Amino acid sequence: TGIINQIIRAVTQAIPPLGYLVRGGIFIQELASAFFLGVSSGKFNLLTRVWEAGFPAANRVPLWVESPMWTKMSVVLLMIWGAGAMMLIFLAGLKNIPKELHEAAEVDGASNWKRFWKVTFPLLTPYIFYNLIVGLIAALQIFEPIYVLYRDNQPLVPSAQSMVYYLWQASFSHFEIGYGSAISWIILIIILIVTWINFRMQDRWVTYELY
Repeated sequence: TGIINQIIRAVTQAIPPLGYLVRGGIFIQELASAFFLGVSSGKFNLLTRVWEAGFPAANRVPLWVESPMWTKMSVVLLMIWGAGAMMLIFLAGLKNIPKELHEAAEVDGASNWKRFWKVTFPLLTPYIFYNLIVGLIAALQIFEPIYVLYRDNQPLVPSAQSMVYYLWQASFSHFEIGYGSAISWIILIIILIVTWINFRMQDRWVTYELY
């Protein structure tokens, strides 16, 4: 709670409108918890019942791991819980922005919006770039959420398949070690290409000079 409060405070100070978005993100996480717990009472259950009414029976909540419509959403919601580390990096970036730059911009008559785009955002781009690289690599290597959802003999819905999970199935379920090794090399090449492209493009938008 203390860390979340610090993050909200830092973001609100730098960009006041984003404070509401951060609180909205926390609300979404709480909402996701209520969905997955499946409790019979609570403040979010009326909302889930209203939500269910708008979808056919085959795609209704909470068929998170059975319906092709909801499988990707269930994986995404599980991945959201890993966003805390990235938020800490953004918090460190916000704390490292010198206050005198904001004060100078305020003296010059810059609005909060201009201070964000001309001061805060450029100095946050190294942290954004780092989180982008780490996030893309993690997305290309996603395995744990799918394994958690489908490990108990739950039939895997094709829309929830990922490259690494397919690699695991080929290597350790079907024992096709050579085929799995080939898949791992393809995944490595894709990750290297995506990372190389991002590093080549960073000079166009990442700012490392403070002054």
